[in-house]
Amino acid sequence: SGVTIFGKAGTALSAQPLKTNQTICYDAAGAVVACAGTGQDGQYLAGVARSYTDPVNGTITDNSTGLMWKKCSGGLSGAPCTTGTASTYTWINALAQCEADTTASFTDWRLPNVYELSTLVDFGVAAAPFINATYFPATQSNYYWSATTDPASYTSAMDVDFNVGFANGNGKANVFYVRCVRG
Repeated sequence: SGVTIFGKAGTALSAQPLKTNQTICYDAAGAVVACAGTGQDGQYLAGVARSYTDPVNGTITDNSTGLMWKKCSGGLSGAPCTTGTASTYTWINALAQCEADTTASFTDWRLPNVYELSTLVDFGVAAAPFINATYFPATQSNYYWSATTDPASYTSAMDVDFNVGFANGNGKANVFYVRCVRG
């Protein structure tokens, strides 16, 4: 079900949201319970399956959304993202950092909007950071900037906190991590 839309180079994408990857159900006290009849996410497993490709050039292609991501957080490099130090930036500097990036010889990198960045949150992992660490190693359990200004306060921008897996707004002068996107 859902509408088929087309991404780069005619790639068919579903208009359905992505799966959270949460497959276990819990009662109100936090104990694991059988999912049948609970109405929880783990019962329905709704959404499009996540799928990534690593072309081994410092990028990760999200086959479900059609977006291409930098494999490493800003300041890190190498196949396991262990060279360098994960860097933090003010919001203005985060925007500039992605705009100037030339990873894999692409010159159209940008800071993702909050919805794009939120697609990387994976609630199926056992502990923070809530992201697929196979494809996005060394991700910090912390805030990552988006390009979206907070509609409740224009001096703030939206970020995604991979320590808890949700988006919120913070002052643009704060320093947070960056993961650039293209597409």
